[in-house]
Amino acid sequence: MFAKGKHGPLELIAIVNLTFKFPGGANTEEDFWDMMMQRKCVVGEFPPERGNIDVCHNSTIKGTSKIAMRNGHFLDSDIREFDPRFFSISQDEAGSMDP
Repeated sequence: MFAKGKHGPLELIAIVNLTFKFPGGANTEEDFWDMMMQRKCVVGEFPPERGNIDVCHNSTIKGTSKIAMRNGHFLDSDIREFDPRFFSISQDEAGSMDP
């Protein structure tokens, strides 16, 4: 079954499952909501296992060749658990990015 869209027919889909990854040790949407309601800040230093931030960091430069921030809201889980095939990302491309 198709619906008519702005650019032609649209295929109807059903979303049967969602998954979330939250920063700061929040493992469920309820944990994440509680963290937000408490106004808890979970910003942290760049994880050393994700690369050498000292090589890439420069707070005075603008542009894409350097990273201006040393902190962020990082996931606690192992980023190697990322499933690149689900997002149609090649293994080589996934190995060069921080999902």
